[in-house]
Amino acid sequence: MTAIRTPFAAAAPFAAQQPVHLNVGSTWLPATVTEVLTGGRVTVRYLFGTIPMTATVAGWLVRAADGYELRTAAMLASGAEVVFADGIQTVAAAPWMNRGQWVVPFTNGESSRLRPHARVRVVDDRAAVTVDGMPLVQALDMLNTEQVDR
Repeated sequence: MTAIRTPFAAAAPFAAQQPVHLNVGSTWLPATVTEVLTGGRVTVRYLFGTIPMTATVAGWLVRAADGYELRTAAMLASGAEVVFADGIQTVAAAPWMNRGQWVVPFTNGESSRLRPHARVRVVDDRAAVTVDGMPLVQALDMLNTEQVDR
């Protein structure tokens, strides 16, 4: 059985206002970097339920959100690629509930058990939307702050 592991590998450098995923209690939450500190630490802003939170955390608890999405086990389907610290596993079949936890089977014959509301990082295979080669989210931010030459 493969456990959903917390990554301990060094994280990539981050930038202020960068969308990231934050590992909190064995689940991933969407967050935004607000400050990059020395020593590999970053300050992030995220929602815990409906409560806005700010935390300064070690960089290994944070991963860039670009190219990945968060899903609960109930949202996983056959073929989804779940990201682990040491590689990517492909979901073999739809997960099922067993004793209050989701069982996620992988094509390599292993499986993982997840708490009902835990979220995992999945490779986002949707086509990226760009404006003049720039990701749409960044383009909209620039348009909203009027940094674009008109």
